[in-house]
Amino acid sequence: MSTDNCYIPKLDRAPTVNDLTLALAARGGDLIAQPSERIRCMARMSLAEMAAEAAFWQYGATQASYEESLRGEFDLSSGMMASAFDNFFGTTVLNSYAQSPDKSDDLLMEVDVKNYLPARIIVAVDNMHLSVRGNGRADLQSLTAYAYAWRAFEYARAILIDEKDLINDSFGVIRTCAQALGRAPRRAKEDLLFAMILENPVLPTDSEKLFSEAHNNILSGPSSELGSESLASAIQKIREQVFIDPDGYVVHCELEPRYLVVPPALETRARQYLRLQKLDDLKTDIELRVTSRLSNLGVVNPISGVVWQGSSTNWALFTSAKSSPCFAIGYLEGNRRPAIRTAQLGGAGGVGGRWGLSFDIHQGFAMCPVDYRGGVFSVGA
Repeated sequence: MSTDNCYIPKLDRAPTVNDLTLALAARGGDLIAQPSERIRCMARMSLAEMAAEAAFWQYGATQASYEESLRGEFDLSSGMMASAFDNFFGTTVLNSYAQSPDKSDDLLMEVDVKNYLPARIIVAVDNMHLSVRGNGRADLQSLTAYAYAWRAFEYARAILIDEKDLINDSFGVIRTCAQALGRAPRRAKEDLLFAMILENPVLPTDSEKLFSEAHNNILSGPSSELGSESLASAIQKIREQVFIDPDGYVVHCELEPRYLVVPPALETRARQYLRLQKLDDLKTDIELRVTSRLSNLGVVNPISGVVWQGSSTNWALFTSAKSSPCFAIGYLEGNRRPAIRTAQLGGAGGVGGRWGLSFDIHQGFAMCPVDYRGGVFSVGA
């Protein structure tokens, strides 16, 4: 190989894996606070140039020419570039997961579980009653915890990227794939929650539907159309919810409505009524959540594949899950973010047989209905 055909480096010293990761992020459009001139220089390179630069400093100037790097001879599936791709891809997936809008936020009680066998969950402590007997002795009644059956779901997807894709891509498609993989498990969680809301499952505590007349938390008929009177009625139903303690005494929950959830067809009307509706002296507004999952477009239960269809008129009102949750979500061993695995893809031929990278993402969670007091569902007109 002649000296004239060897790659001439653009950097004055070897880049680190972190340098390459930051450069890939900058090329993908991610904002980096005060990037160094070195990172800016690398971000302006093509992927082929970046790979060649990394290979030059890792393997030496005589390994291959720049033209050979375009054919993948610098092996993007191994070495520093592979580590940089791993870091960038994983970071992009997790950032996308964390930054995706979550319409289920604070509507689910989060618990950590070791398995998805029927679990005993303490829903609230308000039904603990301190009984003062005639002899002056105070007895603390035990809290009843029912066994709730989990509905478990495992999200898993994989993507395979060969070296030609890596070196030819302007990093738009690969970055977009990583973002899509991060958003997908978040959407699955929302799909399962709203599918269960529309399904209206039976509670194990009393064998009644979650939203029912027996629970005083459902509105139906012409008066259930979203308006000032129906909204006031839903607020009243939540505020009047109580427990009955083991001695038969009423325990007042004193719940605060927090989230009004509506389909897009009701968004404008809901905003008009919420401007007129305030909570108590804390001056905390009821927050509006708009989701097409409640509409007649339907939402698929990712576990069963059953499509549950709402309407353009149904809506719901919930308290914060911190005070009285209607649903719980369980994470195995507390893993509340997706897990990502990477692998180098190889074939016959030893070192020359490596041809790309694979990434797979998975997250397991389960849900169950736990209590009715924190929600009201309205069928609408």
